[in-house]
Amino acid sequence: MQALVDDALAFARATFAPASGERVDLSALARAEYEAHLGAAGAVTLAGDDAPLLVDGARGALARVLANLVGNALAYGQRADITLIDLGERVELRVEDRGPGIPAAERASVFEPFYRVEPSRNRDSGGAGLGLTIVRQIVEGHGGEVVIADRPGGGARLRVLLPKAGGADQADRARSDQIDSI
Repeated sequence: MQALVDDALAFARATFAPASGERVDLSALARAEYEAHLGAAGAVTLAGDDAPLLVDGARGALARVLANLVGNALAYGQRADITLIDLGERVELRVEDRGPGIPAAERASVFEPFYRVEPSRNRDSGGAGLGLTIVRQIVEGHGGEVVIADRPGGGARLRVLLPKAGGADQADRARSDQIDSI
């Protein structure tokens, strides 16, 4: 019951709380999530955290995104491979597992509140069905998107794409400079 209440509160906060606009280093958040799982059951790996990857947002909310994605990967795939990729104007946070994956027909549904891929799972093994809903709300509130795909070799690949810090400001300045030069 406590997990259900915690998830419902996190969902409500993610839905109604805007991104705070602070500079957040996704590399540091990913390292912290990785270190939190060292020595725990399940394997967690981390790649691509060598340089700071800054986004504008709310540190706590983005940490929740990482925690939810890694928690799902460990629960359903017994491992979580975290990768950070600098895409120029965007940053990709990728979490992959080695589980059964998410069927293509259910990928849109998993973002709906209380939806669970396998409804027979009990709350001890499967959660409340709000984790990916919270992830999507937070990511979209930060101007990003979440994409679900198959992991090559089996499992799920969840990609979070977020604009780099200052990216929108820089793009607005560039457009303004172009207009001024006309």
